[in-house]
Formats: sequence, C-alpha cells, structure tokens
Amino acid sequence: MSGRIGKYTYKNEATLNEFLGKVIKALAKRKASKVVQQLKRDPDLKKKLDNLEKDLNSIKKYRKDNPEADKMLTRWGLPG
Repeated sequence: MSGRIGKYTYKNEATLNEFLGKVIKALAKRKASKVVQQLKRDPDLKKKLDNLEKDLNSIKKYRKDNPEADKMLTRWGLPG
C-alpha cells in the first residue's frame, strides 16, 4: 500500500511506521535525559537516584556471582 505525506511518497506502510517510531523514541529519549538532568539538580532526588543506582549495581553483581539466581530471575521475566 502506498501513500503520500506532504511531498514524500512511501510504498510500504510498515517501513514508514517503523521509521516514525524510531524518530519518536529518539525524541522521547532526549526529553527523558533532560528531565533526569533537572531531577539530579534537586538534592533529595539526587540522593535517592544515587541510592537506586547503587542498589541496581549490587543486584547486577549478585546476579553475575550467582548464576542460579540469575536463571531464576530471568525465568520470572526480570531482565538481566
């Protein structure tokens, strides 16, 4: 199925949807990073974000040191 958007013609709607999805994700990611930078300026939130990052690093280390626990958590659907 082909169509037209402005002066551009496309032939495959799936390709167009994939492209637009990637563009939107890139814009959202950029906005999200700006929001995180603004949140890090707040002292209370900065401390909480730092604690969260430490906890995530300790969980990653635990999963790396214990393959059985990693296998179980992966089976439950938690990404590694």
